[in-house]
Amino acid sequence: MTVYISTYDWLGCLIEDHVIHATVEEVAQTLETNIIDVFGIELESSQVSNIESKFKISIKKPFCRASVRPQCFADTLPYAVHTNRELQLVVSGLKPLAVFSEHYPEGLVRKLFPESAFDELVAAGKLIKREFIEHDISMSKINPANRNVRTRYILFSTMSEEWRIDAYILLLFSGMTAGYGELYDRMQGSLLGYEEWQNAAFIKATRER
Repeated sequence: MTVYISTYDWLGCLIEDHVIHATVEEVAQTLETNIIDVFGIELESSQVSNIESKFKISIKKPFCRASVRPQCFADTLPYAVHTNRELQLVVSGLKPLAVFSEHYPEGLVRKLFPESAFDELVAAGKLIKREFIEHDISMSKINPANRNVRTRYILFSTMSEEWRIDAYILLLFSGMTAGYGELYDRMQGSLLGYEEWQNAAFIKATRER
């Protein structure tokens, strides 16, 4: 199978992925841990060294956190997705809009994005922030037990691209009420800064999946 060694900086932003072709048993043996503990654990420095030696890779240092993960849908796409790289891409001007969501109230799950780092850019006048809390109507349609589920949405745009925030919110509510599909995916991708060929590749991969 294919597994990935991912490293992150102190903000939780992805630094790099290393592809390893090995069984879970091989990885577990290399890490000197149980199979059930392979995915998701934070690797110690000795475990990282063992991985480098066993699979002949060189992991860029320094990093704050390293972990092993299985291959996911995004890995099959012919381009690198923005996930876990939003901050770097926004700062470099390569991404005009970053959108995050989390369960509300806060504290239900671990925060999955560096909101404080984005907020510093907002305070410096480099980004625009919008947030709101909403009941996800689509979740209630899938399962009535989810009628009380609330989600906090946080959107950041570069100063000249604030229109994308309003457009994304409109798209989001349209999807919640009318459902999702190819048109939704294409518009969402475009608002987030993906090129048309990337949107087409995503839709194609989704169909095949």
